[in-house]
Amino acid sequence: MKTAKPIFDELSVISERLNADFSLGTEQRKLFRDDRIDEILDMLIMAYVFGTEDADEELTVTETVVTDEMYAAVWKTIADKNWEQRVREYFDDPNGTVDDIMRVVETDTNRIYNDAVLNVGEKVSKRGEKVTKTWNTVLDDKVRSTHSYIESVTVPIDKRFYTYDGDSARYPGDFTMPENNINCRCAITLNRA
Repeated sequence: MKTAKPIFDELSVISERLNADFSLGTEQRKLFRDDRIDEILDMLIMAYVFGTEDADEELTVTETVVTDEMYAAVWKTIADKNWEQRVREYFDDPNGTVDDIMRVVETDTNRIYNDAVLNVGEKVSKRGEKVTKTWNTVLDDKVRSTHSYIESVTVPIDKRFYTYDGDSARYPGDFTMPENNINCRCAITLNRA
């Protein structure tokens, strides 16, 4: 992510606040749940906007954020739950942890960012321009082998990336198997073909 610093800053703030909340008893921390949900929602919206801006820069275009597309990305359900439902469950569960919530938030932040990038590429493609997308890992020892397998692979904007385990995705966070989505830090970049 080119504009990752503001997102990482916001993630740090949310993590600090959650740690303070979770130092309280289960019932007391529930008093702060809705505030944290609102803060997380603001950050997820920011991730979508940054994804759109980064894609605009890559393709030298100016696309506006379409509210319906952003809403669909932010509120996408995975296994019948959206990010807010997962966060609420961990927040309310006496055994829930800050790490549980942050895993949801970080995973969805990355997915939403990449969804926005893809949306820009698809719009440009629909205007008749050829656009490709390239899978990029962070190139460290934490990258899972299924993602390393597709590092630097470039495909047309309307095609999927395929891993050796039979899974596929249009962008990071879009795999059919949860184990390929959770904690994914990959990103797609766009290019004119």
